[in-house]
Amino acid sequence: TKSFSASQLSQKIPGVGNIIAMTPVERTPRGRVITLKVEGSRSTKTIKGKELRKILGLKSRLFTVSKTENGFQFNGRGYGHGLGLSQWGAYNLSRRGLNYLQILSHYYSSAKLSQID
Repeated sequence: TKSFSASQLSQKIPGVGNIIAMTPVERTPRGRVITLKVEGSRSTKTIKGKELRKILGLKSRLFTVSKTENGFQFNGRGYGHGLGLSQWGAYNLSRRGLNYLQILSHYYSSAKLSQID
């Protein structure tokens, strides 16, 4: 969870003025923000989720945003790519001696690796 005052957000997202609302417009099937509409006192801007993640230092695009008394709060639910492979989990499996094929089959049991010509 990260909270930002309205003035902090106005500095990080220039050109919109005082931010009135922030609304996810489009999400991936797994819920990650693709685009977010930022409504301000001067203009409205649509920002890509990846860009907003970098600007605000969020761990993932999997978040909800809500207006607070002084600004906005971002509640994150993830840290990764959203593809089903836990990087820390894979790391720990490797530390236990599993090789890359075993680790991949642990996360993607129905996948088959093949050589591409």
